[in-house]
Amino acid sequence: MSVQIREVENVKKMKHLICLLALLAACFAATAQESFEYEPAPTDRVRVRKTESFGTRMAHKWTRGMTNTLTGVMEIPVQTGKGFDKGVGMDGGALDSTAGATVGLAKGIWYTAGRIEFGLFELLTFWAVNPPANQNVGVNFDGRFPWSRAEQIRNGDVVSYDGGERSAEGVLSDFGNKIERGAGNFVFGGSELVYQVRSEQLEGENGSVAAGVGKGLYYWLSRELSGLHDLVFFAFPLPVDNVGPAWDIPDPWSYVRGPMPGEDSAPQPVKE
Repeated sequence: MSVQIREVENVKKMKHLICLLALLAACFAATAQESFEYEPAPTDRVRVRKTESFGTRMAHKWTRGMTNTLTGVMEIPVQTGKGFDKGVGMDGGALDSTAGATVGLAKGIWYTAGRIEFGLFELLTFWAVNPPANQNVGVNFDGRFPWSRAEQIRNGDVVSYDGGERSAEGVLSDFGNKIERGAGNFVFGGSELVYQVRSEQLEGENGSVAAGVGKGLYYWLSRELSGLHDLVFFAFPLPVDNVGPAWDIPDPWSYVRGPMPGEDSAPQPVKE
């Protein structure tokens, strides 16, 4: 009798835990849905964050990380349903839908792994700076969140995106871009120290070498973490955008010996 009572209590505890996790996920999702501001890029559907506050961006990064970690498993039913509706191009009716659902199931498992992995990464590194975006750097998710429609309109603007179909050659190229970015940041991330110190020296009396050293070390560590992540998880999908604070330029190693941004013949930093 006591064993049955204990089992009933365990079931009740499990139900309460599931309800609590669902409530937390809903809260995080609602917060993330309302807190992202996007503006259209000139040649694609990628949305770039407008928020300037470092702290705000860190909060958004943590929020999205938590949301993807808790809700990433939703990709399995979502992608299976998309595959069922889309099929694989066969003229077999039910057979086509079944094949599409099978492909969607595999894609859903892959996307689930990517969302949970990237969500945990953002949770652990919410304090670090990151690249402004990930378009064509690895395979991108087909929505901001698992439940996002490809063309979801709000306030006259598209708040999610449709990455479209990529050819096998394009996917391999995207994997290569992710590996290349990861290797560059991991191997040459230390150039941030030189770049930030030189930036402070260019400020003259208003600059501080100590501040440049501090910022350089912070950016250096961030690049090492980002680069290592890109290299280890190059085959995992990731969001098309990054919501955390972004570093100043894509390649500080270009300015270790050459002219700095703003000086003659120096390429200008890429704006977010």
